[in-house]
Amino acid sequence: MDNQEHIQLMEKMPNPALLVDPNGVIVGTNQALRFFLGYDENEMEGQKVEILIDPAVRERHVQFREQYLENPKPIMMGQGRKFKVLAKSGEFYPTEVGLYPLELDGQTHVQASLMDLRAYEAGDQSHSTQECSFYKLKHLTQKVRFMEEEARGFFLNLGPTLQEQVWEVKRSAIPMKKRLLEIDDEALTQAFTEWKKQCDRMQRLVGGVIEYSVLSTKSLHLNREDLGQIVQEAVQDLEAIIRESLAQVVVGQMESIVCDREMIGQLFRLLILNSIKFAKPDTTPKIDVVANPQQEMCEIHFQDNGIGIEGISDEELFCLFRKKTQDPNLEGEGVGLAFCKKIVERHNGTISARSEPGQGIVITISLPYNQSTE
Repeated sequence: MDNQEHIQLMEKMPNPALLVDPNGVIVGTNQALRFFLGYDENEMEGQKVEILIDPAVRERHVQFREQYLENPKPIMMGQGRKFKVLAKSGEFYPTEVGLYPLELDGQTHVQASLMDLRAYEAGDQSHSTQECSFYKLKHLTQKVRFMEEEARGFFLNLGPTLQEQVWEVKRSAIPMKKRLLEIDDEALTQAFTEWKKQCDRMQRLVGGVIEYSVLSTKSLHLNREDLGQIVQEAVQDLEAIIRESLAQVVVGQMESIVCDREMIGQLFRLLILNSIKFAKPDTTPKIDVVANPQQEMCEIHFQDNGIGIEGISDEELFCLFRKKTQDPNLEGEGVGLAFCKKIVERHNGTISARSEPGQGIVITISLPYNQSTE
């Protein structure tokens, strides 16, 4: 990833953020930061980051910056890095900061993410107990959202590096595989096979993190779409898998809603694949999809006759990387249903499930008929 790609990604972040090069020069800011500090677009770019620091401690900050780059490590929001940032007006605003080193264009850059603490501190100093509690709750809610955004940005940048490292490890094993074929050692061959399996799993996990992070920030392309057509397209996309599994997908009456066609198509593909994956042995998988119109929401019921799930909450079922079964014969990384939840949430909807062992699962999705296209 280069500077401009990361700056474009940073622009979508809700919290104030800036990107600094190895020389301490600001190379990018986002709209949230410019609004927070009162600067115009491109006004901070090209200047040293110390323009945002109290002149009395700028020299100390330069020393800190240089020492930090000698051994750069992420400093997540919430680890107590608080300071007063200097706004364009000359005022000092209390903030909390997170620092994230990034390799961009072959050099170590640092993204700094800020959180405005003015409301929180004002609540402590000049408001009633009830108002102070409100400010603290608002601050903590904001803090959680910022940390989520920072973690997402962290994975987006770290993910490709991890993928590259896994590829390097796998490539380095090619000579080892040839050597194993020559010596014909069954125990070593089995160990190598298991090692390769774990490398493949790591690759899938990293890929899942990247895709999930992208899904969280990807722009929605909203149009009124026929859900029936989207389901049929998903069935066509999975034609080979459905044919091989002998699965039956029955699509009932569906509705038209305003949605992102690509994302909702991915939602149905993931649900169908999940049902096929968790089908009962020696039983033809059957999947029913039907809409139940409500006043403001379109309720979609997705039902299968699979193995079902016992004693698991919706929070656990749709959690990223939480495996839904302990059956060692069923592979999975706990990604598919987490993706489904994220897609539904991006459309301001809800998703829930009910299931019993051996009785399949019923997933209920509620999506608004209309979305703001602004």
